[in-house]
Amino acid sequence: MDDLHDMNSVKLSPTTIVIFGITGDLARRKLLPALWNLFRTGKLPQQFHVIGFARRHFDKNALRELITKSVGAIQEQDEEKYESFLRLFSYQQGFFDEPEQYRALRARLEDIEHGFSAPANRLLYLSVSPVHYESVFEALHKSGITKNNKTSGNTRVLVEKPFGRDAKTARSLDEKLGGLFTEDQIYRIDHYLAKETVQNIINFRFANFLFIPVWNKDGIDKVHIELFEKIGMEGRGVFYSETGALRDVGQNHLLQLLAMVAMRNPEKLDAEHIRARRAEVLQKLRPLENIATESVRAVYDGFEEEVETNGDANTETYFKLRAFLDDPTWDGVPFILESGKRMHERATRITIYFKNVKHSLCPIDGGKGCQNTLTFEIQPEEG
Repeated sequence: MDDLHDMNSVKLSPTTIVIFGITGDLARRKLLPALWNLFRTGKLPQQFHVIGFARRHFDKNALRELITKSVGAIQEQDEEKYESFLRLFSYQQGFFDEPEQYRALRARLEDIEHGFSAPANRLLYLSVSPVHYESVFEALHKSGITKNNKTSGNTRVLVEKPFGRDAKTARSLDEKLGGLFTEDQIYRIDHYLAKETVQNIINFRFANFLFIPVWNKDGIDKVHIELFEKIGMEGRGVFYSETGALRDVGQNHLLQLLAMVAMRNPEKLDAEHIRARRAEVLQKLRPLENIATESVRAVYDGFEEEVETNGDANTETYFKLRAFLDDPTWDGVPFILESGKRMHERATRITIYFKNVKHSLCPIDGGKGCQNTLTFEIQPEEG
């Protein structure tokens, strides 16, 4: 490995990652490219290994091909480094509800970790359909993989969205997690919160005196949060037909962005204080009284052709709704949430519409004065 990798990773603890569902969409589109970027910039530990766990029968070459397709074209000057990256991976075939496969996984983890110079942290990442969550949780617990031993350091179970289908199933899933693992072992992941622009919203809001006095119902007319994708199902037809756009991105990504806009000053830039302030906002969300008048849901042309026979072709691929907060600070301010597949652009943005001033001197258009807006561009270009 090159000097940059050695210099930056020397102080990091040995780490093993198990990606359950490594052959799936999330791993291919997000996790594997992210690991490659961390590796090539020297931000992974020197003692590091990834075990891919999935139902497919894969040999070494098939795994290499999967990773290469996920990471993209490798420049010639990176070939040697990329070969080093590929050597960090191994694969174990198994079904998510087979106990013997988890016993074999535990043995493999311990064998890898015995070769490290210190106890290794374990990250157990569930990149699988939510229908498999409980099976994986229970199997991990019963196998002892999440228990600390001589070869392991801290163990974390990472769970991606969607977290349940509704409030009842989300609570049930949370109770299951709490019964099997300690709270500090559980990471409930929304990868949108890791985007730099999203994190910078807090700094922008609370480090600029210019905006603090007007960041409320007296200064803001409405907030529009958009998440558009140009792609369709990309092989996820069955999953999407069971989930829909609202569960896929609405109740997690867009609500998290709403919370970042509306939250009070966390006073400290740490996870605990920011999480508490976000939770305050979400608890004040007003239930929709009339879904028919306050929301729109639709399906793009051709969706039914991308859904297999056991899928629901009527599940929404687009939605738009108005949300309100029962909070004096935001009384009457609509937060418009909008997302869809097969849209005219790929973009995620937050647009703040400020109220018009009386006796505005800017040019009048259609009988209305000009309106000031502030836009946070989250993707494809952050800014």
